[in-house]
Amino acid sequence: MRKLSLMLSVIIACGCDRVDSESVVPTDTVRIADWASRIDTLAGEYTRVVRPAEFWDSVLIVPDLAERQLWKVNIATGERELFGSRGGGPGEYERPSWAFKVHTDSVAIVGAVAGASFPVISVATGIGRTTRVSLSSDSAFQTVRITERPIIRSADTLGYLYANSKSYSTGEGKRQWPDGFANDAVPTSARLRLSVRTGVMDTAGYVPVNLKARRRSQLGRSGSVTRTSAGPYSPHNGWTTLPDGRTVMAAGGAYLLEVMGESGALQGAWTLDYPPVAASQMGYDTWVDSMRKQSSALMATTLTRVGATQMPPQREIIFPPKPAQLPPLNFGGNSMIFGAGDVVWLPVHVEDPPGREIWDLVHIVERRRLCRVALEDRQRLLLVTQNGAYVAALDELDLEHLVRFQPPVRGCQ
Repeated sequence: MRKLSLMLSVIIACGCDRVDSESVVPTDTVRIADWASRIDTLAGEYTRVVRPAEFWDSVLIVPDLAERQLWKVNIATGERELFGSRGGGPGEYERPSWAFKVHTDSVAIVGAVAGASFPVISVATGIGRTTRVSLSSDSAFQTVRITERPIIRSADTLGYLYANSKSYSTGEGKRQWPDGFANDAVPTSARLRLSVRTGVMDTAGYVPVNLKARRRSQLGRSGSVTRTSAGPYSPHNGWTTLPDGRTVMAAGGAYLLEVMGESGALQGAWTLDYPPVAASQMGYDTWVDSMRKQSSALMATTLTRVGATQMPPQREIIFPPKPAQLPPLNFGGNSMIFGAGDVVWLPVHVEDPPGREIWDLVHIVERRRLCRVALEDRQRLLLVTQNGAYVAALDELDLEHLVRFQPPVRGCQ
């Protein structure tokens, strides 16, 4: 009954005439090395790679955040060279961050808040310009407090970058996002669209809010008491805009998917069957213990930096009880939706966190799961294109290497 009411709310909200749900659930996990038709290790070693961008099937712009460098890698020839230049001039970047393909041969290097200027550089010539941001009259960004300025997280190849406001509203016109696992509705926030050509940012539809853990602290007799959420054991939501301008949204607590067209109109909504995965007590206790140790280590480091010689009163962190099952989708950390064409990659909870990355490949036109792919330990998914999946693999010296796993010709793609 609860699932039926959830589905009806989706149909009413988006005006869809039907909602499909697959009857057969292919949840057998395959290793990404077994899934791939070919595996290419790219040139170079890196310290900490963030999102790269692919051009012409053979060139990759790779940001190394730790080394503060941008690299241009030619996959066909095996050559690697520095790309762009650091500085404050036209087309220069102060520090490298996420690389977004915004045109056939142009990359935007976006590392600051959505309202900050950023360089757009030609991959063919290396010549760049700086885009300075202005706000349209309807931009929800105008009402966002400075401490909540969103970071751009996706782009299309039509010349737009996308972010979402961390502020949200539940008033009229702001559709609620159903979340069956949480037994509650999650509010939506404005999706901000930024034109690379004009620098104007406006509001283009609404996406589900990925609510962060809200900590509430109070003073006790022996120190402060902080109540927090269950982190990755709590349901979170995700969204991304694909290169062709379509936006895919997912409710992490219900495996509910929606697709929004380039114009902002909803094209469809459906759920995928998901066999429940029990959350183990041992795994939950291990995660809670690691969070408490991280909090203590952070406090000790902070005190050392400020030269404090006496520890403050002990801070107690209270976590909620362990949930019975893991949320279907794993948006609790830095995971997001990847995709190109009609296939998206969604991070799923199959093991107690933290664990290896496991991804469902879902066809958003056929509305079905194609297969489930698992990365190895010490691997991170960075980018998915129609040419395959780009992964950062950490070696024994804690250096990262980039690997491209090309999809199979037939079957799961």
